[in-house]
Amino acid sequence: SDLPELNLDVEQIRRVLINLIENAIDAAGTNTPLTIHTRLEDETVLFTVTDQGPGISAEDRDRIFQPYVSTKESGMGLGLAVVRTVIEDHHGSVTVGENVDGGAAFEILLPVPEKSEV
Repeated sequence: SDLPELNLDVEQIRRVLINLIENAIDAAGTNTPLTIHTRLEDETVLFTVTDQGPGISAEDRDRIFQPYVSTKESGMGLGLAVVRTVIEDHHGSVTVGENVDGGAAFEILLPVPEKSEV
């Protein structure tokens, strides 16, 4: 409730969150915790999506946001490429690392818009 309003394309951000959530469920399973956090950090809003699945290897972290790259047996490998494109279109960034509880941790940083003077 203390987060500022962001200038977002709601449908594109919905697609980002759906992709990250579906990937987490595919990796960790339906009975494994999935956590989504938001917080204000300086002049950006930080979204984190974490799971407790097998995680993503360090070598794959560098390439999973590229089109047609996937660590799954099914799918086209476009979901995370779309995530990166949408976030970059919103002047933000997305990274992936390790969740402290095991699994993957995706972090999205989106800038807080400057307040226009009236």
